[in-house]
Amino acid sequence: GQVAGSSIWYGPIGLAGSNYRNVEQATVWSASGQATVLRYDGFPFGSGANAINRDGWVVGWVTEFDVGYRAALWTSSTANPLLLSSPGLANSWGSWDSATSVNDNGLAVGYTTDEREYAHAQLWFDEFRFELAALAGDNTSAAADINNLGQAIGASKGEDDVMAHAVLWGAGGAPVADLDSFMGTALRDAGWNFYQAVAINDLGNIVVNGYNPQTGDYGAFLLAAVPEPGSLAMYLSGLLMLVGSRRRASQEPAA
Repeated sequence: GQVAGSSIWYGPIGLAGSNYRNVEQATVWSASGQATVLRYDGFPFGSGANAINRDGWVVGWVTEFDVGYRAALWTSSTANPLLLSSPGLANSWGSWDSATSVNDNGLAVGYTTDEREYAHAQLWFDEFRFELAALAGDNTSAAADINNLGQAIGASKGEDDVMAHAVLWGAGGAPVADLDSFMGTALRDAGWNFYQAVAINDLGNIVVNGYNPQTGDYGAFLLAAVPEPGSLAMYLSGLLMLVGSRRRASQEPAA
């Protein structure tokens, strides 16, 4: 029943407190509606929450000095967030990163940006970071959601692409798949393209956004469960889930 998002604080900032501004703060609301601002010692420079899992872990972003954003993970409301690692910029504040989703096994996804400000889809677990490959020939990608099987979805885009491609990253490092390849013949013949995947559940059902350049129409679509490409991916996913379960168990207080 908890909800994660952002609240806005308006007040003085700066050394003398002479300037006023709106500052975004990562916030969790209880089932009864009580709001708790998540701790971040970089305040008043801002933070935001994008998702929460079953154990109350929250992912989002934090910013400092208003020069960039870092992907962040809170495991409690009283502790500072873990700043998730980023390639290319030595984890500097010049990057524009965000964690967008976290599953119940502690796997988080999102994106980081390089020195050219190209986004790269990422998967994080503890101190480890794995880059989720874009489609062949593409140079930009971002992950939007991950389910408890370790399947992630998002978008991939090339330099010359007019629109991005909705994609699925299979569990355990399975190859990235263009979700247009699962489109029905009727939609394909009508000219539709899936340009962004926004959500996936534990059954493998995926919500995507589509665009039809022939008609100028936008639409939302629900894709039925997509089969995993191979048993090895499912085996690796099982290992990741086992590690995640052990990690949670080790943090539970003794009876």
